[in-house]
Amino acid sequence: MAEQRRHETRADLDVLLDTVDLGVFIFDAAGQVVSMSRWASERFLKHLGRVPETLVEMRAGLEPRRPDGTLEPLLPAERALRGERMETELIFSDGRRLLIQATPIKDADGRIVGAVSISRDITDLHAAIAGRARLDGAIKTARLLAHEINNQLALLVGYGTLLTGRVEGDLGDTIATMVGAAEQIAELVHRLQGIVRFEERDFGGGPMLDLDAATTERRRRPRH
Repeated sequence: MAEQRRHETRADLDVLLDTVDLGVFIFDAAGQVVSMSRWASERFLKHLGRVPETLVEMRAGLEPRRPDGTLEPLLPAERALRGERMETELIFSDGRRLLIQATPIKDADGRIVGAVSISRDITDLHAAIAGRARLDGAIKTARLLAHEINNQLALLVGYGTLLTGRVEGDLGDTIATMVGAAEQIAELVHRLQGIVRFEERDFGGGPMLDLDAATTERRRRPRH
């Protein structure tokens, strides 16, 4: 009866290990692989070409490294077999980044008879966080640039407006065109500031400024 229960329990465990999208490993006291999830064998260990039989073989093939790039001398399950409870993040030889929890398995007398290791793939999550950090950096840069551009455009529009009333002829027309272009650029920068503040704006469908065409049109206008 007890043997039948053990078989049923093992069957239930195998069903569970085939279902979860986690890297679940169970080791005996000697570091031999007793069982593992399908995800662990078909995805996590796939690039090794075979399933390692021991923790030592697994570590040699996976080449675990810490997030700072330094080599990790022991896998979390190896530390668990020494009595430690582990939660850490490691990067492996295929570039996969895993969050790993490992804990010792003890018998009724408190002796360590094995270890269980559960890993979650956080490769995509980490990439998304890094991408967001880069985006945040780009947004801050865009804000600073927009501020500096606005300062320069204010000078251009201010001085240009003063000159427009004092300079006649083609040069006056060119300055007026320059001021108009600067004002349109200032409007675009204002819209950019709306974007980097994550504000929804109606950008309209107006035509883009053709500086050369605008200058030509100004020159064709009759002077007063």
